[in-house]
Amino acid sequence: MKEDSAAIIISAAIFLMGFTSYFIWSLSRNKKTIKFIRKIFRWIKR
Repeated sequence: MKEDSAAIIISAAIFLMGFTSYFIWSLSRNKKTIKFIRKIFRWIKR
């Protein structure tokens, strides 16, 4: 069980890193996305 949970955590961390790097890359290309993300963050903070 411990090995399985560790593998899941590692794969999730790698996925998040890849997703975040892609997210930042797409952000640097598109300024409209930044405004969209700010709206999302405001909505989350409520």
